[in-house]
Amino acid sequence: MRCLYFHRLLGNGAITDYSDLHDPTAREFEAFLKKYKRTYCFISSDQLAENLKANNTAWNLIHLSMDDGFASSLLAAEICERHSVPLTVFVTSQAMQGFLPWYVLRVRAIINAGGPVKFQGRQYDPRDYAQALALHDALKREVYAHPPADQQEAAQELLAQCGLSPGRVLDKFRFMTLDELAQLAASPMVTIGGHGKSHVSLQELDAAMARREIAGCRQDLEAVTGREVKYFSYPEGLYSAATVAQVKEAGFAAAFAVAAEPGADSLYAIPRTFLGRGLEQFIPGPRPIAAYQRDPASPLRVVVLTWVPQQSGPYLSLYRQIKEQYPQLVTVGRTWLPPESLSELKAGAEVIAAGQAKEPAAGPAPQGGVHELLSRLGRVLPPGGKTWLQALEREYYRSRRVNRRGRWASLLAAPGLVLGERFQMKLALRVEEARARRYPDPAMGLADCDIILPAAGDLGALARSIAARRPDVIIQLGWGIVPRPLLDIAGWGVLSWHHGMMPGLRGAHTPTWAVAYKRPDWLGLSLQRLEAGMDTGQIVSRRSLDPKQASDYVDAYLQLDDYSIEMTLDALSGLEQGRDIISDPNLDPLAGEYRNIFRFSDILRYLRNQKSFFG
Repeated sequence: MRCLYFHRLLGNGAITDYSDLHDPTAREFEAFLKKYKRTYCFISSDQLAENLKANNTAWNLIHLSMDDGFASSLLAAEICERHSVPLTVFVTSQAMQGFLPWYVLRVRAIINAGGPVKFQGRQYDPRDYAQALALHDALKREVYAHPPADQQEAAQELLAQCGLSPGRVLDKFRFMTLDELAQLAASPMVTIGGHGKSHVSLQELDAAMARREIAGCRQDLEAVTGREVKYFSYPEGLYSAATVAQVKEAGFAAAFAVAAEPGADSLYAIPRTFLGRGLEQFIPGPRPIAAYQRDPASPLRVVVLTWVPQQSGPYLSLYRQIKEQYPQLVTVGRTWLPPESLSELKAGAEVIAAGQAKEPAAGPAPQGGVHELLSRLGRVLPPGGKTWLQALEREYYRSRRVNRRGRWASLLAAPGLVLGERFQMKLALRVEEARARRYPDPAMGLADCDIILPAAGDLGALARSIAARRPDVIIQLGWGIVPRPLLDIAGWGVLSWHHGMMPGLRGAHTPTWAVAYKRPDWLGLSLQRLEAGMDTGQIVSRRSLDPKQASDYVDAYLQLDDYSIEMTLDALSGLEQGRDIISDPNLDPLAGEYRNIFRFSDILRYLRNQKSFFG
């Protein structure tokens, strides 16, 4: 899950002064939404709060918000409406009535300066962007030296001492009017939240002033919008335990910060990342490469995440080899069986109790329209036809979410997706049959697991149980999509392989796409450190496969299996020796293509190219 925020949208890409260096343009913002809707799910504040209560921080969830209440919030809302993306706008209520917070006075004064400015014995020329930023920071530090209640007055005095005046009203720093706020609140994609009455930092205010800023802001906004205001964003992102208590007392359901303090209430200190120019650097937000160091003299603590019963040959072969080399291995097994059906467990195995945590939902339950039509057809079809119809309906809703091309256009595309998925699954079945003949390892069952996550098991409890073992690295072996709470537990992170050459090709069934589109450069295996995105992690190693060295698709897949075992064991050896095993930070993880389910035309391409593609 990723919470992103920004302050303004610029109407065009021209940088006219230093304040334009950070804020995205409207064109950048719209392109950002178009691109990331393919892989990520944008959620509202209500949906965010529900997911946090359920401990669901799935990798593909993004929450967008704007702070302050500038007039460009209307432009952002218009763009979000076009793309059905929820947006929360946190508003400084007095700014809608003509009050200008000191930080806006400062920026406007620097922009309007006609020439050099002397401050604290140093000369600044605001026409030079670097010097303007330096003056901006110097004024900010000086104002912050005063108590929050005095900062507005102190800022005005400092500007006067420097001979600076806020000057003319700049449209890009204009706040919404009350009428515009009411118009914004009427948008079905917008949630209005509170951002204080005057944007003063709350953590050092006395109780009465803090109550006025927090509860007073909510009362102001509800009076204008006629809607309940349930969410709050701390001005400057700063808060204290007393601030959190007052936000709860004022009736807010959740609150947003910038960074969450250790032990903070997850609903009232939701961390956010600033979304500025160069939007794509904020997704998926990989950790620094040098973030992990370990003592090579200590044994490597390894945790394996897998699905049980696990029958896939390369997973089993690799698991046995890891277990032999690292006796302290902890195995975490995931199963659809309910807790009461578990039997033949390993002595001392921990079964995670049921909780509210859920896997990421596939989407809202289908209602009306096509769903009703297909239901009526199902009543008159034989059992086999009903199965086909259910698959058709599932692919229709999936294609609609992915392509957004309209209800009936997506319905027409759905049969091709059904055929494509079944075609790819048949190829996968052939691979598994060949694996079963090649790898004699017995299936992994519940008796091999130290920790078991049954159906409806609590992901939060699982994360805590794994964290208590202080693993150096977690290895994903057939678990599926690793939930976000598990990604940051291990010192190094989660190691996983991808059947494709990252970042050129991401997604599922990647070797089939290499054949269909005659792209030998897509055929290979990538070992990655998982991040909060689909195949967007930092790359440990890559190894390509020449299709002419494989007799057919199955043979190519078996060779990639060999690569996966060799590369994983080599990466573990590197970690054990204390080496930095990252070979490519993958700073532009979305540079390539994302592919998933075949369409009917892709099946035809595959059948036409398969013989000439392989040796």
